[in-house]
Amino acid sequence: MEDSQAVNVDYNTSMEKDATAKAHKKVEELLRELREGRKPVDNSLPNESDIVLDRLNYKDLPNL
Repeated sequence: MEDSQAVNVDYNTSMEKDATAKAHKKVEELLRELREGRKPVDNSLPNESDIVLDRLNYKDLPNL
């Protein structure tokens, strides 16, 4: 393996570890908030599935 390829592999592995660590930290934070009785806040813009689901009503799903 060339040196530049080895550096790229190390860099990508490091980035993946950082992303995983951030995700774990966020999950821990959300679980702590839930234990404390606080609702998680999602400040992201709604995506297409959010919009479709928001339009649904329980009457749209009679078998549930």
